[in-house]
Amino acid sequence: MWRSLLDLLFPKGCCACGRRPVEGIFCGACASRLDVPPAWRCSRCAGPVPPPSDVGGRARRSAPEACATCTADPPAFSEVISAFAYGGAAAEAVQRLKYRGRREVASSLGGLVATSCASRLQKIDVVAPIPLHPSRRSERGYDQALLLARAIAREARKPLRPELLRRVRQTPGQVGSSRVDRLANLEGAFEAGPEASGLRVALVDDVVTTGATAASAAKALARAGASRVVILSVARAG
Repeated sequence: MWRSLLDLLFPKGCCACGRRPVEGIFCGACASRLDVPPAWRCSRCAGPVPPPSDVGGRARRSAPEACATCTADPPAFSEVISAFAYGGAAAEAVQRLKYRGRREVASSLGGLVATSCASRLQKIDVVAPIPLHPSRRSERGYDQALLLARAIAREARKPLRPELLRRVRQTPGQVGSSRVDRLANLEGAFEAGPEASGLRVALVDDVVTTGATAASAAKALARAGASRVVILSVARAG
């Protein structure tokens, strides 16, 4: 009842531009600038892979395969699931949440992510964020991944376990870095304890770029005994 009253008094704005009121979480103009990830993505990291070529009038393969990187060095997560391709209105929504203090955006975006992968979440035990380092969180005032994870856990009716994974080492800015450099920067950045043992974990972040952060975080959980790690994000770059 209280939530309905609040929505009536303070209608939610568009996640990307803030326009009020809106039906859904994006206004019509911003919704037209949303892109879903292409069908032909790596089955593991969701990065781009070439589409199938026709051989004798028939497609060479009927489903996306793992990319060369994931085939050569499989990450500790089983798959990446993103609601959108990064760009346009999706990028603007993430930037409002991440850099402009619009924490309320997390509830809408997280709920949408949970709805878009509801069937996968049925096979998950707990939801956890890929955390910021405490110093970065203190500087920003909040952890956007935790806000998203809380919304996803609430929508999916799964336990939220933010303590499962800890960021124990601050890393330099990753923007513009290659995947190899990111992996080197992230070595030893995450730790997980024995409480992760046997759990199927949905790890949440705002954006997956090269997949290096997700791989490093999932590796820490796998070392602690997690039986399965799935990465959920609002958007996938690349």
